[in-house]
Amino acid sequence: MPEPLRLDAEGYLIDPADWSEAVAEDLAAREGIQLSEEHWSAIRFMRSWLEERQVAPDVRHVIKHLSEAFGTGRNRLFELFPY
Repeated sequence: MPEPLRLDAEGYLIDPADWSEAVAEDLAAREGIQLSEEHWSAIRFMRSWLEERQVAPDVRHVIKHLSEAFGTGRNRLFELFPY
């Protein structure tokens, strides 16, 4: 049986090394979200950026990625990932 996810009070992973696509799907499901192709494209873009540069991408880079990949912009990013 897998260990339960260790999350902080706001629902974020305590240890980023615990992240996987299955974990992302689980966390999204807890919020009532089914991850779409657009979600995965943005997530994989951000994960790749972080791995290559050791810093999270600025939101403008994610917006540019979504614009190039799907022809969408800032509003769509915040629809996909509301806060």
